[in-house]
Amino acid sequence: MKKEPRYKTEANRIHRLGWMCLAIGIIHMLTTGRSSDVPVIAAIGCYLASFIVANCGRE
Repeated sequence: MKKEPRYKTEANRIHRLGWMCLAIGIIHMLTTGRSSDVPVIAAIGCYLASFIVANCGRE
């Protein structure tokens, strides 16, 4: 079985972090009734970072 390159696993990890930020933002919005831009901005940043790492990664 071929091992996945490290930059791919890092990109997946960053992508999961983005989903967690988005989930935290939604939970925060539902519990407090106010929306916060910070988790959404963090999630967008994580998605961009995972895209950059996945496409520009070198082993």
